Amino acid sequence: MRRRTIQCLAAAAAAGVLLALTAAPAGAAGSAYGDWSLSGPTGTLGFPVVGLPRATVTTDGTNPAVASGGSAFLNAATPFGAAYGGSQGHPYLTLRTAAGRGPSTTTLAFERPLAAGSWAFALGDIDADTVRITGTAADGSPLTPANLGFRGAFNYCAAAPLPSGCGGVQGDVPRWDGDSATLIGNGADTYGASGWFRPVKAVRDLTLVFSVQSGAPVGQLWVAAATASVTGRVTADGCAPPDHGTLLLRHPDGTPVTGADGEPVTAGAGEEGTYRFDGLAPDAYRVAVRVPGGYDAPVPVRAADATAGDAGGVDFALACHPVVLPEQPPVEVGSDLARTVDLPPALCGGTDLAVTRRPGHGTVRILDNCHVRYEPDEGWTGPDDFAVGGHTADGTLVTAAERVAVVQRPVLAATGTGGVATAAVAAGLALLLGAVAVRAVRRG
Repeated sequence: MRRRTIQCLAAAAAAGVLLALTAAPAGAAGSAYGDWSLSGPTGTLGFPVVGLPRATVTTDGTNPAVASGGSAFLNAATPFGAAYGGSQGHPYLTLRTAAGRGPSTTTLAFERPLAAGSWAFALGDIDADTVRITGTAADGSPLTPANLGFRGAFNYCAAAPLPSGCGGVQGDVPRWDGDSATLIGNGADTYGASGWFRPVKAVRDLTLVFSVQSGAPVGQLWVAAATASVTGRVTADGCAPPDHGTLLLRHPDGTPVTGADGEPVTAGAGEEGTYRFDGLAPDAYRVAVRVPGGYDAPVPVRAADATAGDAGGVDFALACHPVVLPEQPPVEVGSDLARTVDLPPALCGGTDLAVTRRPGHGTVRILDNCHVRYEPDEGWTGPDDFAVGGHTADGTLVTAAERVAVVQRPVLAATGTGGVATAAVAAGLALLLGAVAVRAVRRG
């Protein structure tokens, strides 16, 4: 390979982000490249993927560096790029020999084992050098060559768009020696000779021993991860679904999945009750539902198997529990086509208030923990009803039904000279006397 100038990054330590991802490679939905941060012989490898562990990076290679990925990259036509998207603009780690041109050792030690099939790595410019690969499985046993999941050799200079460093012989590819777990270059200094791997066993750590055959070669290491989504819907049996609710993502042992900020990963249910967690590491998860007052969840936790890709249909069916409350005297409303309704004392001051049944001929919204605001649809007169639920101060789940009567008041017509109605006077009287009354009667 040609020696080339390496642009070092001064980026801060990379970390995953919550749900919304900006680092996913273009053209490859469901994947993301790793981000490197290096200071001398140590650094970190992180992924913009929720639930994927970070790695500590150590190397005894000379002049270790992180390259920008602007001039040397894996385009989308390469096997690795077809699986994870082109790497242009994504950083990679350079591999060099140790002092005295002896073999160097670079180790990636993950915070917890990476699941089989959830990630892959590619070694680039392996021509006048070799890379022997070893590692440790999740159970502490050594990884076998077969566990490393060698997927094939290719040349990243063989198809457009070409990295700027490509030139000369472009068809060279390394060979994989499965007995010694070594990717071996052909000895001559060429361009773009590469191989890639997708481990088929969970990996706790990975070690690369980089050795020179001739010249002063520089190898390249890219790491990428697949991503998955978990989706579902929250419905209610016998009543409308809640207008808010929270879904919590957990590991199979029940512990919360956390984002880069260390906070638990959550999602909200939308208007149709749908929810989704995006940008997740392929793995087994559990989803728990936290519902507002007026509901309970007979099955509050569901398994979500995203080990092989997206997990859909992780649904929750909630139950509603209305409580009969004493009927209250009717409340007459002014003429503004809306009414602030006081909640019953049992609910006033409660928590997790939600509209558990929407009105059929109007809208209602929670104002505070003691009041709601009802507004009838334009032109509607007649009965309507809705329900509000929440937890009382002692934790009891209560739903209060509200019955509303929208009554149109007669508008007095004002007359001018000769008995002709004057529109301006009529409008003034309508505003003064009120056009609509709403009588609200609470019922259980």
